[in-house]
Parts: sequence; C-alpha cells; structure tokens
Amino acid sequence: VIDPDGQIVCKHRKMHLFDISVPGGITFRESETLSGGDSLSLFDTPWGRVGLGICYDIRFPQLAMLLRDAGAHLLCYPGAFNLTTGPAHWELLSRARAVDNQECSWR
Repeated sequence: VIDPDGQIVCKHRKMHLFDISVPGGITFRESETLSGGDSLSLFDTPWGRVGLGICYDIRFPQLAMLLRDAGAHLLCYPGAFNLTTGPAHWELLSRARAVDNQECSWR
C-alpha cells in the first residue's frame, strides 16, 4: 500500500493460497509457485485503521476477526477471483466478513 506521499506503508503476503481443480474446467495451484504469508497487515489512514487481505483470504473469517481485534475499522480484499468460482462467492463473502465483524468490507 502506497500513501499519498509515495511511501510504502504496508506490504501484505497472501496467507491462504488458492488451489483448485474443477473437472472439465480449470486447474490452478498457487501453492506450486508461492508460499503463504504469516503476519497480519494493517495500516493507518486519516479515516481509521485498515486491515488487508488478498483475494482468497476473504474466505477465512478468522483472519477478519484477527484484523478487527488488531484495530481495523475497514477490511480490504483486493482480488482477482476467476469466472468459475468468483461470481458465486465474491459478494456473498464480502458481506459475510462485514457482518461477522460489524465492519465495512471493501472488495
């Protein structure tokens, strides 16, 4: 995350890697080339503290709860869900994380 002055204020390594094999569809294995992160990512803004996850991280309510407990007022999950699984889950999971934690979730 880069602030208005061009300074890096937060780096995040995706914690939950996405591996899928849909019969007759796609096969995708992030774990073949990436390793997951192991720390929370938060940064402060003039409007409050933001907790950061990436894409597949949104499926895990425990991460959102840990970010909330660390002071996040907004949960942000930039992502690139594929067209096979994404449409069925993306908006629903964003709303679920917001309800779970009584917070705003931005996708």
